[in-house]
Amino acid sequence: MKPNPPALGKNFPLSLFFPVLLMTSFSVVASDSSVDMTDREQTDRLLEIKTLGEYDAFGLESLLDVLNASPGNSGDIKVHDGTGIPTYRRLWRKPDVIMIHPPSPEQPGVLDFSKITRLGNGRLSLLVNKHPAGNHQIKILKNGEEAEAKHIMTQDWEDIRVDFDKEDVVIEVHATAWAWEHSFITYRIEER
Repeated sequence: MKPNPPALGKNFPLSLFFPVLLMTSFSVVASDSSVDMTDREQTDRLLEIKTLGEYDAFGLESLLDVLNASPGNSGDIKVHDGTGIPTYRRLWRKPDVIMIHPPSPEQPGVLDFSKITRLGNGRLSLLVNKHPAGNHQIKILKNGEEAEAKHIMTQDWEDIRVDFDKEDVVIEVHATAWAWEHSFITYRIEER
């Protein structure tokens, strides 16, 4: 018998629950050549994210327990003004980590950088990690075509680099076994 989920706000901060609970799809309409592609405060506002839309309270508490028990985690989620994009301030010793989960076994989670990468040329450097109990596959699409695919199987930060020249760049998070397929992604962009 599954134990009853804890009452919200008693075992973990309510502020941690709602950003993840309500996260389905985020997009901010803005595409401006004055954007500094190297500034996360500016580029986070241009991301389009599609992820799992809800967690039950029991599943979310289990996830937060695992994440917060690891050294180097702040357990704090910030939400960028005007975007609604939640990121962990610090997760496994990395700053500004976005969590994405596929919405279903057949539908990937999406982190779309196209509004940024269409503005010029450069390199997108991703660091990708997984939930300790799960794994997933990352696919990098350039202009709609698969450029690279990588299974994220170990609890280490995988370094993935994508060169772009005014191209659409989309990162997809695919389910492999439909169990704990959270992808934790931080990024930086170097302009060329």
